Amino acid sequence: MTLVRGKERDFVFAHDTTRIFQTLCKYATKEIRSEVFESLKESIFEMTKSKYSVFFVRSLLRRGTKPEREYIIGV
Repeated sequence: MTLVRGKERDFVFAHDTTRIFQTLCKYATKEIRSEVFESLKESIFEMTKSKYSVFFVRSLLRRGTKPEREYIIGV
């Protein structure tokens, strides 16, 4: 995570690096997943309209905590 810290938004909107975030969401611990969510939570609405990052949002909906899912649905 330290390599991408601060640049998450740039990576999640790109077609090739968004897969890394999907894999991270799938295999990472809850703490790392929550850290990624907190850094990207202001961009959730934009990500739902993006061609590639929408799949990361779907991954968060599947594997996120209940408050994270409620936040995504509320946006």
